[in-house]
Amino acid sequence: MSRRRDDREDAPRSSRSRDSSSSRTRSGSGSPRAGAPRVDTVSRAEQKARTRTALIDAALDLSRTQGFSGLSLRDVARAAGIVPTAFYRHFDSLDDLGIALVEDGMRIARGISREIRRQAPKNLAEAMQILADQVDANPDQLRFVVTERYSAPAEVRRALNTEMRLLVHEMAIDLARRKDMRRWDSEELTSAANLILAIASNAVAELVQPDADEKQTIRSATDAMRMAFIGLTNWRSTEADS
Repeated sequence: MSRRRDDREDAPRSSRSRDSSSSRTRSGSGSPRAGAPRVDTVSRAEQKARTRTALIDAALDLSRTQGFSGLSLRDVARAAGIVPTAFYRHFDSLDDLGIALVEDGMRIARGISREIRRQAPKNLAEAMQILADQVDANPDQLRFVVTERYSAPAEVRRALNTEMRLLVHEMAIDLARRKDMRRWDSEELTSAANLILAIASNAVAELVQPDADEKQTIRSATDAMRMAFIGLTNWRSTEADS
């Protein structure tokens, strides 16, 4: 099978007719001049990137209704508009695709944490509103990380748990900068970060629902965070009294 044929199989079907038309136009224009840009090479790279994105989008869309563990390679390829064999030019397996989805979603999650730090909200309600705004901008990626943590295939769950631990570690470092937590040891800071992340994850899980009540979710998450921080602030004195 020729390289040209392989490229067409790798392209989403919606773009093949345009690629074929442009190929005929180029073939009638004679040989490229010396030093001319390598249009075909650039086009193949861009086409590969588009196909990879189409596979990721298809998997996110399908997993919304049937869960990632219920997907088949053939279904994902069909939804992306490519033949199943072309899938392997982008991912080694469905698990490999799932890990890519984990990485994308957790990159966004870490970005939310950093955005909250950057904006330095005056109170917890403002922090939860920043969270809600970011979820609204990236619902599918964040839906994947909060819903697939316990139901995805083992390899995907392991990748997600590893990414979660990295996020907890980053949050623990932030907490260590607080005046009332500067003397906490790493285990205590990690426990506090896990508590905060659990509340935020529950809020995300609510916000990505089709019938989500954003204002109510923000209020509930704000109250939960406030309770958590009151407990964290007084944790030392409680321990000393026991």
